[in-house]
Amino acid sequence: SAISAARKAYDALTAAQKTVVGDITKLTDAEEALKNLASSTTVAIFTDEDKTLATSAGFTVSGNYTGVDYTYNGIYYKRALKMESSTSVAFTTAVKMNVTLVFHSSTSGSKVKIDGTSYTINADKTLTVTLEAGSHTIAKGDTNMYLCYVILESVS
Repeated sequence: SAISAARKAYDALTAAQKTVVGDITKLTDAEEALKNLASSTTVAIFTDEDKTLATSAGFTVSGNYTGVDYTYNGIYYKRALKMESSTSVAFTTAVKMNVTLVFHSSTSGSKVKIDGTSYTINADKTLTVTLEAGSHTIAKGDTNMYLCYVILESVS
């Protein structure tokens, strides 16, 4: 990242050069913010009962919702995002992260695409993939399915 590159460049300076640079509070603040970001967990819930549960987590969603029941963290939801050919889910990670997609029960063995690569959904209705920092997309794989929520967790 640019923050890591700035730290490396600063550390390579001589003591005299570091005095010319002076205060590095902006660098240390950025390092702390990146550290906090890297140790965070984000959950995006895909329901049209409250679309901000996905958008406030940094996801951009284009698609339709359909009636399937599921519970997350003790809260009952009645609708999930239907993954069909016109559906897209976009998000950006600032650091390397494990991304866990949780689908409705009818989807185990089906495929979903992340950044154009096809993955098979596990029997427990989940798929976990490690993604590098950057922009990402989730799209339909081989059949229509129902995306309930996504969990983003930093990689140590």
